[in-house]
Amino acid sequence: MTEENTNTAAGSPTGSTETEAPRIEVPWAIALPIIQALMQKNEAISQLGQLLVEAESKKDTIKDRILEANEVLQNTVEKTRKDHEVPEGPEWELDLPEKEGESAFFVKKG
Repeated sequence: MTEENTNTAAGSPTGSTETEAPRIEVPWAIALPIIQALMQKNEAISQLGQLLVEAESKKDTIKDRILEANEVLQNTVEKTRKDHEVPEGPEWELDLPEKEGESAFFVKKG
């Protein structure tokens, strides 16, 4: 069989005289640990990706809760300020009690 016939028989559609790159065979039994290690690596990458997606989703949920709590906090402080006729402005701040049952105070900053 000539080189042209070999290429045609190997599936070269044109029957050209292109030569294949040199190849060295590695038996399946030797390649198998490499394939398994690659599969384990790909699985770990996939798990990491899933973990990151879940973490981002949870992070977004927690950030939303923080924003909602902050809005409630601001509204509650503002309502308390108005109910106690505290003048508006950044010079007044709410001093919260350290112990349960004690009062809070609006204090004018110096």
